[in-house]
Amino acid sequence: MFRRKKSILLNELSKNLKKNKDEHLPPFEKREKVHSLLLLVTIVSRNQGAYFTDTFSKHGASLSISMFAHSMPPADIISLLGNESTTKKDLVLTIVRKNEVKEYLDIIKKRFSISKASKGIAFTLPVSSVSGIVVYKYLSDYNKEERTMSKEENKEEIIQNKENDFELIMAIVNKGLTDLVMEAARKKGARGGTISVARGTGNSELAKYYGVVIQPEKEIVYIVVRKDIKDDVMKAIYDEAGLDSKGQGIIISLPISDTVGLEKEVENTSVTDNKE
Repeated sequence: MFRRKKSILLNELSKNLKKNKDEHLPPFEKREKVHSLLLLVTIVSRNQGAYFTDTFSKHGASLSISMFAHSMPPADIISLLGNESTTKKDLVLTIVRKNEVKEYLDIIKKRFSISKASKGIAFTLPVSSVSGIVVYKYLSDYNKEERTMSKEENKEEIIQNKENDFELIMAIVNKGLTDLVMEAARKKGARGGTISVARGTGNSELAKYYGVVIQPEKEIVYIVVRKDIKDDVMKAIYDEAGLDSKGQGIIISLPISDTVGLEKEVENTSVTDNKE
């Protein structure tokens, strides 16, 4: 009986000591080496996504998922193509280390160069935070160097933030109202967008306070635009499908770090500027 009580007391003491020790530890990012993460977004024709998820996973990506989406080119282009199936897309989301992103972009460029059917666009977005140390370690493959016994252990390539000419606009609207978003965006110079179906929930307390009821059935429109027209495009979308409209739209923009497949738009912009 005495031994059992002694064991219980020792266990409790051990737990309390560990708890006090953890409470006094500095934050994880202050005591450990942290790898910056990027979200690599790849948009390709339907059935092309499986190649990228498989290839990225083999290359070492800890998370790469593909989902169905569809693009919204102008009506005259759809009629010219004569086949609406060409608007079906795969949207691939992959978490990669910032110092390794060039390797993944090279994979994408090589695949895009094979044929017209394999072409698409890709860009990266900075991941600002992750919920939990275990999640971070998994997404960043924290022990990769130790596991692979790399000769370059503890060496990390430093990549400076570089300016990019594009930003990503995400418009989350009620289902069936994406036409409003794309029509407004095109009027301000956007060329096209990609759409995915989603479900959402609203905070009931905030709904009471602001008098807004959020419908669960949503569609997300992803539009890559040049920085110089981003504000005009966002305002146009909000005017047509903002939170106080039937679209109940929430519109945000995210900085893009790297791009693949948007070179022609840059060239076309330069040609237009020179003509003027």
